[in-house]
Amino acid sequence: MSILCSRCWLVPVALLLLSGGCYTYKPPEAVLEGTVFDEANREASRRRLEGIKVLTLRLAQRIAEENNQSFLATYHAVNAARMRYYQSLGAYAPEITAGTGVGQTLEWNNHLVNPMPHTPARNFRFDSTTNVTASYLIFDGLARELNVLIQKREIEREKAVRMRVICMVRQAVAYAFDDMQLAARLGEIAQQNREFQLKLHGIVEPEAQRNLRPEDEVLNFQVLAGYADASRIAAVYQLEVSDFALAQLLGLPEGRLPGPPELPPADTRIRPLPFSMEATIDLALSNNPQMHIMQQTLKIAEYNKFKSYSSYAPTVTAHARFSYNVMSSRYRDYMYSHGSQDTPSFEYGIQANYLIFNGLSRYNRMREMQAMYAMAQYGMAETYLQLVNDVRAACANYQNHARQARVYRDLLAAARRQRDLVYDRYLKREASVDRIDKVQTYYIDTEVRYATEINLLNKALAQIEAILMVELFPED
Repeated sequence: MSILCSRCWLVPVALLLLSGGCYTYKPPEAVLEGTVFDEANREASRRRLEGIKVLTLRLAQRIAEENNQSFLATYHAVNAARMRYYQSLGAYAPEITAGTGVGQTLEWNNHLVNPMPHTPARNFRFDSTTNVTASYLIFDGLARELNVLIQKREIEREKAVRMRVICMVRQAVAYAFDDMQLAARLGEIAQQNREFQLKLHGIVEPEAQRNLRPEDEVLNFQVLAGYADASRIAAVYQLEVSDFALAQLLGLPEGRLPGPPELPPADTRIRPLPFSMEATIDLALSNNPQMHIMQQTLKIAEYNKFKSYSSYAPTVTAHARFSYNVMSSRYRDYMYSHGSQDTPSFEYGIQANYLIFNGLSRYNRMREMQAMYAMAQYGMAETYLQLVNDVRAACANYQNHARQARVYRDLLAAARRQRDLVYDRYLKREASVDRIDKVQTYYIDTEVRYATEINLLNKALAQIEAILMVELFPED
């Protein structure tokens, strides 16, 4: 007995745990919910990228899948839909309720005038009642069954939404990653241009001091070096902004990439797409999450339409009730008296209800659901057309930037060779300063255009992969 009593505290603890629910999950890191930015944020970011020396695009996308807060939230959205499905299954179970109550009535009959014989002067009554009621829905026009099907489709729709979010996250990571690579390359180009202008400035300045060249040529290269430095500063700014955007997508509490991870240079390979246009469209229609979302939305609208028909059917419910009432009375007339009674009872039955008229609300509800289903059908058709358009536009975008990148890649060697030849002629005073400025501008402009086209080409590839949900060129 002593052992049993010593364990009695387990009962309220168990009840407390059950009342708190059973949904367990890992909450966001404490640093993401704090109001102070300190070393803890930087340390959390370093742990996230610990051991990574070179951060590739595919690695960054995998890190985003594990740590992006928007994507992590979709896991719980799917679970919430699953719990709604389980709730709908509960409609097949009987509903059982139990109740109990106690009460006392105190009654005094004062100032009686010509009272009836044996009218008590006071009446004290104590009542207690206990009851158990059970009911079960036998038929409701299949509304219960259709609601289960609707909630099951809701789970699939939330899963498709989850896939759409990861597609958007992967595409956003690729865009931010490509922008960082472009900004780094533009900074290198600007620095090379600045060094070239300063080199010419260093050559021309002594000659101008000896009156071998005009002073305006010295100032020309000084100004152009300043312009190049301004371009370099702009590239550094763009690199920082892209860094911040990528850090947010990766879920880094510091808000920027910590050292030492470095980004590789941009992938300059110009590769043909592996599928024909028809095969690409087929793959998109099969894999794209938006198509899956609309497919589930269409089925849900169809089930809701059928569910509206069930309101024209009767509802049939079985019920049973057991109650136990106890009453004890004490009253006083010419002598003290008391009485008591126990009243157990049991009842059961079947109840059928049918709505005859409710101001056409039921009818208009049915028509609303029919209109919603028609709307979902048109939405499905529009999604199909939009997806086909997106695939064709994305592939055309990729082909356009692939062609332009090839043009600038071929021009780059010629522009550099032209610049070097004019540079040699300028040093020999056989070419004017305007000519060296022009060919250097051609060369730098070709470098910038080539880097930009490679950036847009890689973004177009990321766009196609997001539509198809396929890595077209996985890393080795």
